[in-house]
Amino acid sequence: MPKYLIVNADDFGLSKAVNDGIGRAHADGIVTSASLLANMSGFDHAVKLARRTPTLGVGLHVNLTYGKPLAPANAVSSLVGAEGHFSDKRSEWLEEHVEREMELQLAKLLAAGLHPTHLDSHHHIHIEVPSVYAAMKKLAKRLGIPIRLHPWAADGEDGPLRTDRLMMDTFDDGGGVSRLLGHISALQEGTTEIMCHPGLPDRDGPGGSKESGKRIAELEALLDSRVKDALREHGVRLIHFGQLAAAASAAPEIRVSPPPDEAAPLPAAETDGPGLDCDAQGQAGRRKPARPKRLRKKRFRSPRRAGAKKRKPSRRLRRGGRRIRP
Repeated sequence: MPKYLIVNADDFGLSKAVNDGIGRAHADGIVTSASLLANMSGFDHAVKLARRTPTLGVGLHVNLTYGKPLAPANAVSSLVGAEGHFSDKRSEWLEEHVEREMELQLAKLLAAGLHPTHLDSHHHIHIEVPSVYAAMKKLAKRLGIPIRLHPWAADGEDGPLRTDRLMMDTFDDGGGVSRLLGHISALQEGTTEIMCHPGLPDRDGPGGSKESGKRIAELEALLDSRVKDALREHGVRLIHFGQLAAAASAAPEIRVSPPPDEAAPLPAAETDGPGLDCDAQGQAGRRKPARPKRLRKKRFRSPRRAGAKKRKPSRRLRRGGRRIRP
């Protein structure tokens, strides 16, 4: 079976700068897919960009942790806290409220003329919260679309369509290109997703200049000519989630997008170890990860505040010496 790769950019719709960065990563880099936040200020701009870019697969990035819900606060009271914002008190979430908000986010995409190619979630909530995964799995099967792989879910053949493997890593420092090259060289036959978070400069956006700097670094890695050369060298075919069913059956007629030919090269970077690479049975490529109760992550913030004491990341957030980023 060939090697198929989906490179999915999360947080589409977060802001115009993030949207434009994702558009650039698709036009000139290796990004094939994006996940759209329905409740963020950049939603309308993202929809316009998606309509102009039919080769970019666009899914729903289910969000229950950042900003305000689309539903009235009293209709999803277990999800919200002060001033009507999501509270992120996950132990209090009611499944009926999760489903209600998720349906409204889906309806907003459909009303904008976008049928999602897949489902995934902001801050990995479908991996961390069983009720969210149950609701998203039910919705994915109803719509007949894939869902981002839950590495530790025991779905068997009854589960929704998903990739064989998921690579959760960051590429926002000097080692980003080397990590991408390592992942590409280690790709197995079948289908794999690499998630990423590119963006353009956005000093006033969520997380400020520090978060923006990370997104710019990821964009540069995704545009690097060595990464595209590696895809050719290893015979990797780029697809999006809308093409996953055909790829999973190894249909010969599937149309795949070859990596673009031109991008400015970056200086050589040192290898900084692999990220978390899990297959559909939850097996890690280099080591077997413990099943996490929750991948704690501050929303769109630097891992430590200015002047605060640096805290060592928890063991379950470190793979290859790197902190996994939602």
